[in-house]
Amino acid sequence: KISAFAAFQPGTSRIFEELFTQSEDTPEFYLSHAPQFVGKTFGEAWRMLPEATLCGLSHADGSVTLAPRDDAVINDTDEVVMLSETSTVVVAAAADVAGTPAMGSQRHYMKLMPDTRQGPVKLLFAGWNGETAVALTLAQSMAPAGSEITVLSNDAPPAALKSTKNCKLRVVRGVPTAYVDLERAKVHSMDAVVIMPDHSQGKAEEDASVLATILQTRAVCADFADAK
Repeated sequence: KISAFAAFQPGTSRIFEELFTQSEDTPEFYLSHAPQFVGKTFGEAWRMLPEATLCGLSHADGSVTLAPRDDAVINDTDEVVMLSETSTVVVAAAADVAGTPAMGSQRHYMKLMPDTRQGPVKLLFAGWNGETAVALTLAQSMAPAGSEITVLSNDAPPAALKSTKNCKLRVVRGVPTAYVDLERAKVHSMDAVVIMPDHSQGKAEEDASVLATILQTRAVCADFADAK
């Protein structure tokens, strides 16, 4: 799923890598009982945290609500989910909260942001493994109208390969590590390449196949650029 997101939003993988890195220099997710927030709305609570980002609520039944509505009320059995460098809940002073944008104002600021919607995109899924079908379905659901996804693999099952209203799907039989197959898949015309290595091989072989695919992709693109 991260690979599919990253194909449409470059840099997404680096964000997840940062979130999953545990070190003194990176923030982490924490759950915390915060009695000072009981009875307050989520919108009121997140404006009271100057050194953390309130992300959601963990409920007594084990469920988690991420990015709840601003008017969601925090109960005494809830834990807050926050992204922070420490598990300690530090509440802002009244003067600091007063300078925070009013609730609902985010809609105003979102409307002022430039329209960054993408036009049609071309993606190449290089290879096939147990995760590809899920990533492919997600990519198709995110693809702008007129997009095209190419799957380069000898193992892709026909049942999983269906075009959608917005996204055409085509299959090129071949091996992602082969120059000639990447060339036939028109890798040089792609906006992004999602490499799906075979997980059944050993870790060393898997890493080697990913590296080979990257190097061959660069070679095809470089040769195409030189030919122009």
